[in-house]
Amino acid sequence: KATTAEAVAVEFTATTGLRDFSAYRMNFFTEFDGFRGEQPTQGTLGGLMEITRKPAAQHWSIAVDGNAFKELALLGGGTEMYDVGDTIYIENPADGSFIGMPAMFVESMLPSEMYNPEDNIEMPVSAVLHPGEEVVNGVITQRYTFGRDDLANNDSKLENVEGTIWVAVDGNYVVKYEAVVTGEFDNLSAGNLKVLDEGTITMVYDVSDVNGDFTISPPANAKAINLTELLFK
Repeated sequence: KATTAEAVAVEFTATTGLRDFSAYRMNFFTEFDGFRGEQPTQGTLGGLMEITRKPAAQHWSIAVDGNAFKELALLGGGTEMYDVGDTIYIENPADGSFIGMPAMFVESMLPSEMYNPEDNIEMPVSAVLHPGEEVVNGVITQRYTFGRDDLANNDSKLENVEGTIWVAVDGNYVVKYEAVVTGEFDNLSAGNLKVLDEGTITMVYDVSDVNGDFTISPPANAKAINLTELLFK
């Protein structure tokens, strides 16, 4: 791997850092194009995730398109959810209102592992550090690029990898990630759904408002359902 005064190959030690943040927002977009089994498959999945720790709350807004995710019937063309306290509020596509149900009940209907972009990020063991600093999502960062040979699991089934990562100078966490990966994939799934056997994946991941001062509340039109009352009335 060539090194020059302008760009230097280095050991890559940055982390996603999400568990350490008291709050953050994450925008993500992933496109899949290839084959599952012998059938062509294509799809996009993107949206926004917001997290706060104190109080503990989450907000998801997800848009889904294409046949790669058609088995996720619960999501349809997308969904919006709020997880506040012990209640999950799900958007009613019929009128845009939100229905709140106990979290334990809703979680039993969702995929065993909701799709998390962070789980599919290929973090390199080495990368090329480019000179200078760039402000990304309001954060001072350094830019790294990586290829197939930089991945920890140098899978011979991956034909090509082109990635760029912007890492916070203060905190050493991933602020922005872009990658295009082509080849065969053994364990690529969203929840329990196999997404792609071979083809190309394009991913963009953006983190902002790290440790930000914001709160997550149920929508104003949300109505919580009392399941005990419904079941035993």
